[in-house]
Amino acid sequence: MPVRPNGRIAVEDGVSWYTANVDPNRAKAAPPDAAKGRTVPPDSPRAEMERIKADRERIKLERELGAVIDRKAAEKAIFERARAERDSWLSFVSRAAPDLAAELDAEPARCFAVLDRLVREHLRDLSQRPLEELARDASR
Repeated sequence: MPVRPNGRIAVEDGVSWYTANVDPNRAKAAPPDAAKGRTVPPDSPRAEMERIKADRERIKLERELGAVIDRKAAEKAIFERARAERDSWLSFVSRAAPDLAAELDAEPARCFAVLDRLVREHLRDLSQRPLEELARDASR
């Protein structure tokens, strides 16, 4: 770079030197602030936007690779599974009560009523417990 004896650079000389010596493709590849000779502070709004863009691209890639699923679809699938399990338990009472009554030599209607009440109480208890507590109980 042509520098004068006083340490300054003549604008015309600097521009012509820059044009002759710097590859234009290299300037395009550099980040916007790096081309101006500055760096972006890590806590600046611009850096935050770049992090957000990178996160969005990472999530988009993970979704394409099948590592991430749609939250609403997952919630719907969990709800449908829970409903199916509840319905299965309630129909279990109808199937199991006659066998239990025969095994215990008890009245089938009364056996059904007691078993139905117990299963419904248990399902109600499960529905009111936080998921973290259920997971902790399952790991024991």
